[in-house]
Amino acid sequence: TAIEIRNLLGNSPIPPPVATITGNTIQNWKDGIYAIGGSLGSSPVPPFPDLTVTDNCISDNSTYGLFADQSSEGKDKTITAESNYWGVTDADSVAQLVHDQSDKASSPFADYLPFLSSCGGPEVDST
Repeated sequence: TAIEIRNLLGNSPIPPPVATITGNTIQNWKDGIYAIGGSLGSSPVPPFPDLTVTDNCISDNSTYGLFADQSSEGKDKTITAESNYWGVTDADSVAQLVHDQSDKASSPFADYLPFLSSCGGPEVDST
């Protein structure tokens, strides 16, 4: 994993940690960005990090460009993941590179639309 963000401990700070990932080239990893929140049996359940991922070149990762998981209560979170290049130029292909609420109901939703047509390129019209 190129970039990993975790919030697992029950005594985690409230509000949740904030992370902004911007202007990076993230290539040739298993998962480009791996973000997780969860309980590991602790109480209270730690919140999922507030995560913004924009203006990155995220491509050629073997499993996911963005893997977001939560063991509970992640469904109420949204990851801002707009204006990234994912190595592909159609929305269905980008969706296959993002693990989020569409893959696991308790995970956060990743808003990856619009996305870029190339690294630093214009946005793709995904309508």
